[in-house]
Amino acid sequence: MKTKINRNAEAYLLAVKLDSFAEEYDTYDYYDVVEDRESVIREIAIALLSGSEYLDGIKAYLQGVIEDDRWYVDRAADLLRQIKDFEGEIKQ
Repeated sequence: MKTKINRNAEAYLLAVKLDSFAEEYDTYDYYDVVEDRESVIREIAIALLSGSEYLDGIKAYLQGVIEDDRWYVDRAADLLRQIKDFEGEIKQ
């Protein structure tokens, strides 16, 4: 059984991966939207832990990448799988 500290750390690490992907995938748009990277990472981590609607937007974003961009399909699919795995662990 994972402790709350481990789940928080895993959520933070996955949030960093998601943020890094967004920056790499569309750098210009990323910097047009993101003013404080650390705040975005915290917001993603909180969404992962709480299952908020914000997370649905992230999953839809990744699904859109999977459907529209052959260069990033594998990474987007892997991140989407990691989100779903994390959600499954939280529900247990």
